[in-house]
Amino acid sequence: NRDRPAVALDDHRLTYGELLAAIHRTANVLRSKGIGRGDKVAIMLPNTPHFPIAYYAILHVGATVVPVNVLLTAPEIAYYLEDSEAKAFLAWKGFYKEASLGFQRVETCHSFLVVSTNDDLAAPQVGELFLSLMMQADTECPLECT
Repeated sequence: NRDRPAVALDDHRLTYGELLAAIHRTANVLRSKGIGRGDKVAIMLPNTPHFPIAYYAILHVGATVVPVNVLLTAPEIAYYLEDSEAKAFLAWKGFYKEASLGFQRVETCHSFLVVSTNDDLAAPQVGELFLSLMMQADTECPLECT
């Protein structure tokens, strides 16, 4: 049932329908960045609703999830991005300093998407604010994205 709660964080709840729409939006953002079947996407996200949304969206476009430990430093992050051949990197804004420094050390990772809460729309100096891209993305996912 699309109206049943699927994900919860404190008092915030997402229904299965809302979760699916967010996954489709995220998949469409990834597709717009050239991410598709066989690509790798690194995620450095805490245990919030953003994690399952990103995780399933990456799988939805046929890409592979590369989880990055949130405690890593810039050189370690750079190693993960380069070694995994990640084409995109989604990182929580709270980890921005190390994540952005790690991303900037790697030439092969082309997209750095900074994930934030709905009330934090300040654009990062490096990368793009993921929420802005997601809010503009379509909730429908074309067949080639499944």
